[in-house]
Amino acid sequence: MNKKTASDDSHDIGIFSIFLFQGLTETQKSLLADQCGGQIGIAHWIAGFAPIVSDFHASNEREYPGVFAYEIVESMGQWLGENADATPTEFNAELSRRTSEWIANQSTSDGAIK
Repeated sequence: MNKKTASDDSHDIGIFSIFLFQGLTETQKSLLADQCGGQIGIAHWIAGFAPIVSDFHASNEREYPGVFAYEIVESMGQWLGENADATPTEFNAELSRRTSEWIANQSTSDGAIK
């Protein structure tokens, strides 16, 4: 079981931005590049959601059954690509739902959230 460790908030936000971006499919990146003004625009848009992830991660006292960035944050990037008009509230609700489901399913063979 991986337990969260304390780290610098800006460091976490940078890491979570990377994993959110990594979760986007190539098709999503192509479509979003047109909407956001290129790759830098996508990165800027994604970075706006990373503090939500960082705050959620820092305040969530539960023990994770794996690596939060791989299992949850990356999949949230793909979710954002599918829900590009999502509000921060909607994003946070989906993040919470996926995390709760992941923890509840920790006894399954892979525990990944689809």
